[in-house]
Amino acid sequence: MIDIDREYWIPIILRACEHYETPFFLFSQMPIRKKLDCIIEACGYSVTNWLSFKTLPLPSVLRWWLKTGSGVEVVSEYELLAACQEGFSSDRIIVNGVAKHSWRESCWVDGLRVNFDSVREIQSLAPVAKSKGWRVGIRFHPSIQNDPENQEYPDQFGIPADTFQHACNLLREKQIELDTIHIHLRSNVPNAICFRTALDELELSLKQTNVEFHCIDLGGGLPVEEVRQLDPSWHSTFSLEDLSRLLRYCQETFPRVQEYILENGRFVLSGCGVLVLTVKDIKDIGGFRYLICDGGRTNHALPSDWEEHEIDILPNRTGAQVHTAICGPTCMAFDCISRRNLASSVSVGDKVVWFNAGAYHLSWENQFSQPLARVLWHDDDENILEVRPTESFSKWWGRWR
Repeated sequence: MIDIDREYWIPIILRACEHYETPFFLFSQMPIRKKLDCIIEACGYSVTNWLSFKTLPLPSVLRWWLKTGSGVEVVSEYELLAACQEGFSSDRIIVNGVAKHSWRESCWVDGLRVNFDSVREIQSLAPVAKSKGWRVGIRFHPSIQNDPENQEYPDQFGIPADTFQHACNLLREKQIELDTIHIHLRSNVPNAICFRTALDELELSLKQTNVEFHCIDLGGGLPVEEVRQLDPSWHSTFSLEDLSRLLRYCQETFPRVQEYILENGRFVLSGCGVLVLTVKDIKDIGGFRYLICDGGRTNHALPSDWEEHEIDILPNRTGAQVHTAICGPTCMAFDCISRRNLASSVSVGDKVVWFNAGAYHLSWENQFSQPLARVLWHDDDENILEVRPTESFSKWWGRWR
């Protein structure tokens, strides 16, 4: 497991704790820059990186990303509306997701890049695509693309090989050019062989359909090295070096492709956030120690159900180790963010720092008997800004009105 950049994070966290009560999420752009630099170092400028909106729906990140000149990938009507509102031009928005034909017509604008997920989408949205000048793609479903939790079943995304030719023919009938093939296997792709297998299946399908296209969208799926999967079946050996080799394989297999796109959500965004909690109570039960904190899995860190993240205790505590559960404030036994050995000197009032909270933590936060947490943003000028205050009771209860 790679060490977290504590020299960067700890001073910022301590500054934030001087001014803001916990629980809070703290996000910063610098770890995103570093991840993007890693991709460029491994792959050169042969790929473009698009922000996966669903991974971290935070306006501060979206606005910072907009300044980089890169595009954003959206998977829902509301994400599309938000990207447009924040100033992304339509050619810098890739629209993925399912059942897009059910979205309201008012969300569709000229010049989008839209990857169709089903034949029904093509049938319903082809007139819109043609009239609005979309760059159209198809999400291809290779046979290796399965539900990670139930691997005997395929997942629900994309158009499989036995329907792919029909989908391409429909586009021809509608006089719509196929611009992009989209392949997104899953999060935490197990290894490079999976991608090679998917691309080989795509090559075979393309030979049968005799279509030309200009772009391959490889989706995402790179694992986060600093995060350990609790289920060994989710372990991944797919690396940046593998990605670089995969791109070369794509270039050899599809020599006419002009553009390669990545939508690495977790890999780019996981390290840009931390969750900071305060220990409010300590209990010893049956030989185990329980830290009762003001935040935890239920409200803030659902990914702790399948991931183990690094943590720090502030101030640093030493001494004898005791098996400790770090629990949240809700009346749910499920509300345990981690179990590990910690110093027995951990005290009420200490801070718990949960690293790698940048991916899917805000997406899945909830209000189970508690308010939404404060959200802080560390900007390019080293300012720590409160971009969302702790939810008030009137907002927590008043949302029903």
